[in-house]
Amino acid sequence: MHEALTAAAEAARTVNPGGWTSSTIRHPAPRSSRLAIDLDRVSKRFDRDGATAVADVCLAVPARSTCLVEGPSGSGKTTLLALIGCMVRPTAGRVRIDGFEVTRLPEDHLAALRRQRIGFVFQ
Repeated sequence: MHEALTAAAEAARTVNPGGWTSSTIRHPAPRSSRLAIDLDRVSKRFDRDGATAVADVCLAVPARSTCLVEGPSGSGKTTLLALIGCMVRPTAGRVRIDGFEVTRLPEDHLAALRRQRIGFVFQ
């Protein structure tokens, strides 16, 4: 487990100044076929200033595993977590949580999903 965390942390340290991209996020190969988090070419662009916080990210986190997200201020970590936590919608791509496609779910369904399946530990 420690090796997996170290590999994820090392990969996360390589941050593109424009935000998270598919080349900056890597996770060790899945240990099981069930994915807790599955991002497929996810991007988030903010209309108010045109900034792209997350660009074309692919991330697969197996169930019952741990993934570390770290990087410098302004690199898109909070936006990435908000996308995974179904608090913001992606501009492009698909988000699956525990096998459920959540990208286009209505807000009341997202609220139920957050209550039942999603939790954050802030540090």
